[in-house]
Amino acid sequence: MEENHNLSVLNDLKSIEHIGGAIFVGALMIIGLIGNSLSLYIYFFRYSSSTYRVFVLCLAFIDMVACSVTMPFVLYMQRYPFMFKDSWGCRVMKLTTYFITIGSGVILLIIATERYRKVCVPHGTQILEGKAKISCLIGSVVSVGLSWPALVLYGSKSVATNRANITGFACEVSDEYWHTQYPAIFKFVLMFVFIVSAIALSAIYSLIWRELLSRRRFSEGVAMSSPTANKVGSQTNDTTETSLTDNSGQRVSKDDAHGNKNGGDSVHSSHKTYVPRATNEAPTSNKKKRTKSIDTVTFVLFLITAVFCVSFMPHLILRIIEFLKKSFVKDMPYGGKVMYHMFRWSFFINHMANPIIYGLFDRQFKSELHKMFNRIRNCVK
Repeated sequence: MEENHNLSVLNDLKSIEHIGGAIFVGALMIIGLIGNSLSLYIYFFRYSSSTYRVFVLCLAFIDMVACSVTMPFVLYMQRYPFMFKDSWGCRVMKLTTYFITIGSGVILLIIATERYRKVCVPHGTQILEGKAKISCLIGSVVSVGLSWPALVLYGSKSVATNRANITGFACEVSDEYWHTQYPAIFKFVLMFVFIVSAIALSAIYSLIWRELLSRRRFSEGVAMSSPTANKVGSQTNDTTETSLTDNSGQRVSKDDAHGNKNGGDSVHSSHKTYVPRATNEAPTSNKKKRTKSIDTVTFVLFLITAVFCVSFMPHLILRIIEFLKKSFVKDMPYGGKVMYHMFRWSFFINHMANPIIYGLFDRQFKSELHKMFNRIRNCVK
């Protein structure tokens, strides 16, 4: 009884080092739960079928797993750093942690491939909605396949405390595999996959942005050299993009929303009427709107990818330093340990940030949010 009391005291003292991480993860969890719930609702019920919708829903599902399963376990682990005796709880946390990280990376690779074909090979075979769903399913299976060793390797491990006669329990590689090479091999494979994926994503988006920049320069050159370029009515700039839902808030048709029947991206329509001055200007205007839509969707998905890579970097750097210097954390002062346990979970930012990106750059998502909040406000009144 006295030993358990002393362990509880040591656990409370140790948990103070994790307070920065607990506040950080807790804030991300709350924001992520709210944001991803809104994303799932709006993109599932208010958007028409498209590859963009499929990818966003897939990412939102992974983010919800992170916020509703992984992060609560992490908070529990930070509160009980010396009293984590639930081996299966530890395994579930580690499995979902690896799953959400690998799953996000795999889906982002699929998205990058789809964007590349859409932008750089527009007349080639495209990834349509059906293929996008199959790709997400395959990506999830691959993620589980790479994550399953966590169920075997991890568990409640006995750890030393600053009292020689008191042993704590932490969620780590289990005692059975602690002195084997399997954990190192597992982590090396995952790190290798991340680095290769990051390089591939950088290369693909470099090609995409080079193509978009080339198109913009070409369009500007044509506009300057064409005598009819300035004949388009002054209302053109006001009609390029608006909400994809009508005034009644009803869901729009597949041909008008994010994606047409061929699985394309959104083509924003307008409530205003515009009559072109020349018979050949309407197709040009539609083409410009479609091109702008593709560019906008590409930009949103690129930002999601960039946030994923950047948010993972602090965690990766800390892990590399720990591997090179075993006493790295032990030698830290108290303030350093607080910061360490916060930046250790930096990759969770990725699972909170996506709805914010949609709200800033996706016009329909922003419009649907306004409508939802207005309905709630009217009900409260």
